[in-house]
Amino acid sequence: MKANFDESLARVLVHEGGWADLPKDPGGATMKGVTLRTYQRFYGSHLTRADLHAISDERLARIYRTGFWDTINGDTLPIGLDYAAFDAAVNSGPARALSWLSGHRAEAAVSLRIVDLCASRLRFLHGLSTWPTFGAGWARRVDDVRDAALRQAGRAERPELAPVPALPTLRVGDAGAAVRALQGGLGMDPDGAFGPSTYDALMHYQRERGLHVDGVAGRQVWRALGLQG
Repeated sequence: MKANFDESLARVLVHEGGWADLPKDPGGATMKGVTLRTYQRFYGSHLTRADLHAISDERLARIYRTGFWDTINGDTLPIGLDYAAFDAAVNSGPARALSWLSGHRAEAAVSLRIVDLCASRLRFLHGLSTWPTFGAGWARRVDDVRDAALRQAGRAERPELAPVPALPTLRVGDAGAAVRALQGGLGMDPDGAFGPSTYDALMHYQRERGLHVDGVAGRQVWRALGLQG
């Protein structure tokens, strides 16, 4: 899906921002998400922080395409999933993004694969020692990426790339693929069984999002997760 690279890169750059040099950031100084070490790897060890600050759009796009998009085979992925995996690769590394892609069934609906990938990504980020410092921003980013990726998938012309339609109302005791989708959206390890842990996670999600808090996944919850219009 080569045509989706430009839109995906534009979305990534919104999250990456401009110049940053935070003492607690293990990546060090960055410009639009590119670290000095990465810039030097692509264009020479002689480059300085000032050179990084003045990086051209052309060089920036080449680094993102070669170092991340091509590494996860973005051109071969369905629209929406390509963007979700690309952003994950930029934020956490291509190897992890590929592992999150391979951890889910290729024949599953694209919308479910997007939700599963983003859930896996959020679980990984939550386990990092820097979560207390950066966690709130990371969580917002993953939410934004998931929602945008699902919209991209929904715009695709091929019907198999459309979001899951008419998802059912789910309660404690339900089981199946729809429960897996719910659990993935809530950042859980999907097992397809709506039990106490799913109920607690859903109640927490409803409170955090200002939804009606009843532990039942209906249209309001599905819409908040971006899985239903």
